[in-house]
Amino acid sequence: MSISEFIIDDYNNFIFVKLKTPQLNHIALDNNTKAYLYKYEKGFLEFNGDNDSGVKMMLNDRAEALDNLTEQLENNDENLARAKTSTENLIRTFIKNINPDLNLKDSNIQIEFI
Repeated sequence: MSISEFIIDDYNNFIFVKLKTPQLNHIALDNNTKAYLYKYEKGFLEFNGDNDSGVKMMLNDRAEALDNLTEQLENNDENLARAKTSTENLIRTFIKNINPDLNLKDSNIQIEFI
């Protein structure tokens, strides 16, 4: 909500919200998944190779996978639509919770992305 505008119409019991379009800023990979160490040597992968090489390879692969995943998620219109819907639901719930006496309905809250 770094860039946002709230317009409140008390007479009509209506709230208009302008928000920055949601963007994918952070992806967290689960650190609890099992990782196996591999070492690349002479064109073959050896299971349980030396730890330093295996850890370096795993970290490089993980960074590359995260970059690829971020790019795929950012360039997917369906994900953007889901992010907008989630943001709208979050904002509507937030507004209703901080204004319980107004008895607002979803139709009383309009959200626009800029």
